[in-house]
Amino acid sequence: MIAADTNLLVYAHREDSEFHAAAKESLDWLRHEPSAWAVPWPRIHDARVAALCLHHGVSELWSADRDFSAFPQLKVRNQLVKK
Repeated sequence: MIAADTNLLVYAHREDSEFHAAAKESLDWLRHEPSAWAVPWPRIHDARVAALCLHHGVSELWSADRDFSAFPQLKVRNQLVKK
């Protein structure tokens, strides 16, 4: 299995980076490689954040990103929404 670090995602997004083309090509290959990802492509970063939080005993993650609902073992609170 191959894992991609966040910096590759940043380089693929930033067109002004000297590494943009290479990073985009690498990530495009990974996106089409069925065995490369254990979670859907758009949630790779969220899965990484959730895993780090759980590994380090974080009791609550503050985020406005609803995609974290895919990780029910992690309590997420949106501080921008009043209850």
